[in-house]
Amino acid sequence: MRVISLKEVIESTGLARSTIYKYIGEGDFPIPVSLGYRRVGWIDSEVRDWVLARIEQRIQASPVVVAILPQAHCKDTRYIMKLIRIKAVTELTSLARATIYKYMSESAFPKQVNLGANCVAWVESEVLAWVEEKIAQRDAQISEQNAA
Repeated sequence: MRVISLKEVIESTGLARSTIYKYIGEGDFPIPVSLGYRRVGWIDSEVRDWVLARIEQRIQASPVVVAILPQAHCKDTRYIMKLIRIKAVTELTSLARATIYKYMSESAFPKQVNLGANCVAWVESEVLAWVEEKIAQRDAQISEQNAA
């Protein structure tokens, strides 16, 4: 069992501090463990389970979801389950926000995970796999051109 800090919870969920405590108050997020005076931590497995439940909800809500998790070469489950917000997605892909949502509507980009009323995030490994796929397509196209 591993206890993680608020900073790690924020990084792995993509939620703001205030949203985490709001969800705790509503009973929708794992409760922290008191570690001493003014110090709390979360059980890593409970936070991971919460993230996985959000991903499962997304999969069940969308009948045609293709999971592109690179699990074959990624053994660190924390990496696979890290959620990122739109700003990080735009930084990773260099796409505009509108383009990301356009591609999602065309089923050409990983779907978002609903974290609450007005909060969504993406699974980082799915976004990275999408980028890797684009690079592979480019490399294949270059190889075809060189072969011709």
